[in-house]
Amino acid sequence: GERISCSFAMNHSYAASKQFPDSFTGNVSFRSRSGRLALVAGAFNARFGQGLAMWNGLTVGGLTSTSGFYKRQTGISPSSSFTGSTAMRGIAAEFSTPLWNVSCGGSMSFNKGFDSCTALNVSRFLPNGRVGCTHYACLAVSHGEVRIPDMKTSVDAAWCIRGTDLFAEACYDWINAKPAFLSGTVFPLAPWVRTAVMLRYYSSGYSSGLRASAR
Repeated sequence: GERISCSFAMNHSYAASKQFPDSFTGNVSFRSRSGRLALVAGAFNARFGQGLAMWNGLTVGGLTSTSGFYKRQTGISPSSSFTGSTAMRGIAAEFSTPLWNVSCGGSMSFNKGFDSCTALNVSRFLPNGRVGCTHYACLAVSHGEVRIPDMKTSVDAAWCIRGTDLFAEACYDWINAKPAFLSGTVFPLAPWVRTAVMLRYYSSGYSSGLRASAR
């Protein structure tokens, strides 16, 4: 009943010096029959809000069409990247009810020392929209030194009123003490014309981190 899925991939580049695959990726995911509980172990994506705080995976950075202005959050999902280069690797869970959605996850990496990232998102569903809050913190341990290179908190909201999408997100970078903000709308100007407008502000010292908001 599409409740459990497993995927695994190996990649070998032509420039690799060895005959063995130089990268591996995969995951095991579970979704309850009711759809309220989802678990992922391995490579996963975490996409929340409008991407000011956390949005990993393949994204379109430019505003080449109206679809690039407004992001529709997908929460926690298994990564479909063949190489897994943009995925988070660890364990994630998502629990949803008709009014609330709670997502949490943690990733780990041992490339150069030890790196980890823990994230939490809570969303409240409203008539024709939702509001949410995202917080994540990264920890890095190298040569006996422990530091927090990145930590952000954001609040976002999105509504759809008669075919007009309204969205906004405000985020604060705790490490650099810098704010960021964006707000916009996508609406049909005519049956054959779709229009998008965005106002955004990024401080010069605002960390790119895990964000993937419109540039």
